[in-house]
Amino acid sequence: MDPATLAGGAGAILSIVFTVVMVVISIACPLLITGITLFFVYKMFSGMKQGQQARNELLTTGAPAQAQIEQVSMGGMVTTVGVRRSLQMTLVLSVQREEAEPYSVSLTTMVPEMAMAALQPGTAVPVRVDPAEPSRVAIDLPAMGYADAKQYM
Repeated sequence: MDPATLAGGAGAILSIVFTVVMVVISIACPLLITGITLFFVYKMFSGMKQGQQARNELLTTGAPAQAQIEQVSMGGMVTTVGVRRSLQMTLVLSVQREEAEPYSVSLTTMVPEMAMAALQPGTAVPVRVDPAEPSRVAIDLPAMGYADAKQYM
C-alpha cells in the first residue's frame, strides 16, 4: 500500500475518533456539572431538614429555661415557604437553668421574619435545653405566642 493512502485512512480514523470524543465530552460535562450541583443542593436541604427535626425534637423534649439575648447578628441564608420568610440569625444567649449558674451559648438558627422583632439584645426569651448536652438550645417561639413558628424555622 502506498504511504499516502495509509496516512489518509489514519487521518479519517483520527477525525472520527476526535469527533466521537468531543461529542461524549460535550454531553458528559454538562451532565456531570448538573449532577454535582444537584448533589450539593440535596445535601444543603437535607442538612436544613435534619436541623429542623433536631430543633423540633428539642422543643418537645428539652427542659424549659430562660435566656437573655446578649448579641444578634444576621446570617446569610433566607428561606421562603409560601409567603413566609425565615432568616438565619446567630444569637449569643445567656441561659439560666433552674439551680444552675448562667452560661453563654451561641445559637445559629432560622427565625421566621414575623418573630425577628422579638429577638433583640436585652430581651428575655423562653428556651428549651437538652439536659444531656446543655449547649444544645432552641428558642421556644411557640411559647412566645408564635404558635405556627415551628413549621417555618
